[in-house]
This record gives sequence, structure tokens and C-alpha cells, in this order.
Amino acid sequence: MHFLGIRGFLFAVLEVYLRVTIDDPAELEAGLTFNRSQSTKYFQRIFLDTYDSSEGMGNVSHDSYLGWDYNVEDGRTREGDTGTDDLGSEDSTIIAIGDSFTFGSEVGSDESFPHYLDDSISNSKVLNMGVPGCGVDQSVLKYLKYASQMEPDVLVFSILPDDYNRASSSFRSFSKPVFRFNEESNSVELTNTDIKPPQEVFDDLSRSLRPPKLYSLAFLKNRITKAYWRVDSGPEEQYYRDTDVLVEHALSQLLESTEATNTMLLVVQIPNGNRFSSDEHLAWARTYRAHTHLLEIYNKLGISYLDLIEEFTDDYSRELIFNDFCAYKSEKTRGHFTPRGNLVVAQLIKEELENLR
Repeated sequence: MHFLGIRGFLFAVLEVYLRVTIDDPAELEAGLTFNRSQSTKYFQRIFLDTYDSSEGMGNVSHDSYLGWDYNVEDGRTREGDTGTDDLGSEDSTIIAIGDSFTFGSEVGSDESFPHYLDDSISNSKVLNMGVPGCGVDQSVLKYLKYASQMEPDVLVFSILPDDYNRASSSFRSFSKPVFRFNEESNSVELTNTDIKPPQEVFDDLSRSLRPPKLYSLAFLKNRITKAYWRVDSGPEEQYYRDTDVLVEHALSQLLESTEATNTMLLVVQIPNGNRFSSDEHLAWARTYRAHTHLLEIYNKLGISYLDLIEEFTDDYSRELIFNDFCAYKSEKTRGHFTPRGNLVVAQLIKEELENLR
């Protein structure tokens, strides 16, 4: 009884501590990437905590097929409309698709790398169709549904390693489509493609997703799960095997579409700015499994790509990249590319396109 009493007291202390120090119950489920159901709940809880019906979805809009998109009523580009009507017969069209790094978060529309690329290549039009928060799968689906019919001369398809992880989930910043492997048909199928408007999703989740009754129990389950994964790599290995299948399927569809229209495809692998904060972080970024698995998939499919970790560090010091190429968040934290960083990215893309031609 004495032991049980001490244990109960410790649980009570932990419960009080967690309820005082944790603002959002989602924190109790953070970091469980290799458990898809728990990871989905984590992002759903974040959505419940941050969604404001008066502000809607911020600078993006609901799209029942993609989950969300930018400028859905005006060309789905950052600049608005497709802007290709004034091109001559000898002019070329280049489409840039990806997440917030392509879109140009934290800089103006005239400071994104698609804009600089447009300035640097004569007789061409570069359309910035990037969408903040998109995974590899959504970017592929956006191209296939809304851009492939333009039959561009070039597709610059940018991928952040976390876009690989986004492709494994049906919910990130909002509900999204997701590819799933169907064992019965032995094929990959697209699911969750009729996505409700955000207010309906919010209402549904408010009814079905309750905060944990005991913070202490959720906290301990999280820590035990992570400790188990350090001992047994099985769940991690299974996660990467499954996600490889989904990402490879999506990129295969993209490659098939571009080959059918003789569109040159160039993938740009983009690193997070924090990866350049120290030599240790940079070394880790080079071996980060989402990063290396993506490179393996490109090589397997024969897709041309630029790895910006290597391209940047070939010509610039790590310190300069961290301080000048990546937007300042705090002394040790960086965000998206600065105008200078985007300019260098555009120059690298232009050089690679010239090499591929």
C-alpha cells in the first residue's frame, strides 16, 4: 500500500505539472511520426487549437480535392492568373510547384526563386504554383489536375524532406488526400479526395477528438513509445518502406505525365535552414532518412535533381548559408530562404536547366 500510495502521489504531481505547463494537449502526442494514427491525431489537435473561423484558412483556400490551394479563383498561382496569353510561339512556359519554399514564404512575390528565375530566362514565363504546407503527393496532384494541361516546357518540382513525411498522412495543417497501398488489389490508391470545408472539419473533430482525460497517462505512453522505437527499429523501418511506396508511386505518375508532353522535369531538393546551424546539424541533414530515401527514389526513376545541400556547400560556407540565405527567426533558428537565398537557388536552377538541354 505504501508503494501504491507513493506511485499515486507521483502520478498526481505529474498530472498537475503537465496541466500547468502544457497549453495545447497536442504536445502530448508530438513526435510519433512512425505511428500514423497518433501522428494524425497530433495534427488534428493542432488544427482544433489554431483554426479561427473568422480568418478561415489564412492565405490559402479550401479545395475539396487537394485540401487547400492558393488563389483557387485566379489561376492557382501566387501572382494570379496563368499569365501565358501574351507569350509568343517561340516562348517557353516554366511551372514551379512545391511547398512554402517555392511559394516564397517570408518574402515578397517578387523575391521568390520562381520570380528570379523568370527574370533570368529570356523569352519565357515562370508560373509560381507553390502552396505552403503541401506534401509531395499534393504537389503531384496539383500538377496533374491543374497544370499538366498547359503542357509546360519545364517543370521545376521542389521538395523539402518533410514533404516526404507529409505524403504519409491524411492530415497535416488540414485534411488532405493521401495515397494508400491496398493489399487486396496489390495497388496504390488515392484516398480522402472529397474533403469537407474547414468549418465542417472543425465541427466534426470538435465532437470526435477529445483531450486526453489524464495528461500523465498520455505523456507516459508517448515517452514509452519513443523509448521502444529506440530499442526496436521495426516500426521505423516499416514506416519508411510504406512511405517509399507512396512517394515513388506519386513521382512515377508525375514522370509519366511530363514525358507524355515532352516537359523537362527537374526536382529541387530543398533543405531546411536550420540544417546549416552547425556542422553537426549539417552532417545529420545529409543522412536524414527522408532526405536519403528521396534521393534514392529519384535515382531509381531516373529523375534529374538538384540537391541544394551539396550545391550550396560547394560554393558557400555553412555559416554564410545560415546567416545570409535563410530568414532569421532567432539566434539559432532560421526559416525560409531570404531574397539572396532565393536568388542563388534561381541561378542554380537556370544553370542546371541549361546543362540538361
